[in-house]
Amino acid sequence: MPVAVADPEEAAALVAAEQAAWDQAAEEEAEALQAAEAMLQQMQQQQVVVVAQQAAAAGQQAVAAAGQHAAAAGQQAVAAAGQQAAAAGQQVAAAGQQVAPVQVDEFRPDAGR
Repeated sequence: MPVAVADPEEAAALVAAEQAAWDQAAEEEAEALQAAEAMLQQMQQQQVVVVAQQAAAAGQQAVAAAGQHAAAAGQQAVAAAGQQAAAAGQQVAAAGQQVAPVQVDEFRPDAGR
């Protein structure tokens, strides 16, 4: 709203005060913009950190899963080897039973003559 002022010095003072107010507002706006940019940059850096943390967690999970799979495969291999060894032992035992049933009814020293 324009104000009518008859005194030129008063008018100059009002213009200077208005210009100072505009300058102050522009400075505050620039500071607010810088603060917002700094905040945005910080948020982006935090987001990068969060993404890196998520990637590290996913890597740890993958390593743990691979370890579990390897352990399970190792257990299966050991179990299979144990089963094969047991089967081989049973075969040896069966062969031993086939050879063992030789019976001697009585001992006779002249039997082979």
